[in-house]
Amino acid sequence: MDLLKKALEARKAAAKQATEVAAEPWMHKIPTIEAWLKTTVIDGKRRETATVTLTLDQGLCKVMFKDRQSHELAWSTGDTFLEALIALEERLAEGTVEWQEDRFYKSGNGKK
Repeated sequence: MDLLKKALEARKAAAKQATEVAAEPWMHKIPTIEAWLKTTVIDGKRRETATVTLTLDQGLCKVMFKDRQSHELAWSTGDTFLEALIALEERLAEGTVEWQEDRFYKSGNGKK
């Protein structure tokens, strides 16, 4: 029963943090990420926008940034989601992101 209570408390804390992130006008803090997420045309050519996935794993906030154009992923972590996003923003802006191949992408039809 103690484990259940702790799990519920952790879930409430995670939900509170997610609500705070959603309520904060934070996109201005990550303009490079925002551009990757929203820019659909470059030089007159259509492009697929990037995606961001947020996860909470053992109390650590993780951001998965997926560039659907190149089929690559980048990860960032932090104590808060905003902290993880800002760390990723800095690396994207500096060009120092460590990209990984998207193992779930299969060339040809884009799905595995």
